[in-house]
Amino acid sequence: MTIDIKLKSGFFKTQLYSLVIFQNQISLIPKENSELNKINIRPEDLISVNIFKRGSRVVELEIITKNGSYTGTIDTESNVEELLSTLKEIWQKTYYY
Repeated sequence: MTIDIKLKSGFFKTQLYSLVIFQNQISLIPKENSELNKINIRPEDLISVNIFKRGSRVVELEIITKNGSYTGTIDTESNVEELLSTLKEIWQKTYYY
């Protein structure tokens, strides 16, 4: 599964990434800036994935790992329900608020 997210990279800055779930691993792949590194999150490093719905247009995603956290937003036109289902199917550490 692949979905586009705007990952926070600074106080008022975001970068467009593709969130890819493949073989029980989450990868965050930069789409705009080739100088940024791909982020791979292995199942053993994952603490939780939280999805927050903020009104009708904004869905926030928070991935917490042993090494840090990643926060971004998902366009509501993306299939958030499919993402949630996929994450819950693979990891029981997924929460929807």
